[in-house]
Amino acid sequence: MLPLILELQQQCIKLNSSIEDLLRTVLVIAKKLDLPEYQKWAESELKGYENHKKVPNYRIIKGIPVVLSEQGVWQEVRVDNLSTEVIDKMSTFHIDYSVGQIENALINNPPAFVITYDIKTQEMLMNAMSQSFIPGVKVDSMKLKNILSNIKSIILAWTFELERNKVFGKDLFFTEEEKTRANSIKLADVLQKV
Repeated sequence: MLPLILELQQQCIKLNSSIEDLLRTVLVIAKKLDLPEYQKWAESELKGYENHKKVPNYRIIKGIPVVLSEQGVWQEVRVDNLSTEVIDKMSTFHIDYSVGQIENALINNPPAFVITYDIKTQEMLMNAMSQSFIPGVKVDSMKLKNILSNIKSIILAWTFELERNKVFGKDLFFTEEEKTRANSIKLADVLQKV
């Protein structure tokens, strides 16, 4: 049987591996190694981020501003009369959804999604447009797939760092020495490598 860290690496390189399952393994490892930073990251990815403004950079995506017409069809918003800053704010979305929600949304492989704003932002945009059309952002499904790909890359980069520091885990057990070595690997450093 492979050590836990090498087993997680093996799962990461499988094409059809569930990111949700990988994150559950990360959560177990983080708890066993007493790594609250990684534990919180894995929990946020699994449950969704409580504050959409505090999502990691790989979860910030851009799309096309749209509104839901009276006919129930999403239509692009004319933005040629708006400043670049306003257009940027309207088309940027912080994806705070759980990995499970993202994976489920991608099951039927649609070419694009429309993501709506939180109620406060939605009301502000509707007032600014002086219309009652519901605003949203149309995003290419590849951007959501990239979020999942980045998560997998982060997990893989972390396992490489653990392996480099001789942290392997045997039968779901880590030695005190492995715990000490694992504590030197900071999440911010791993995120920079991806």
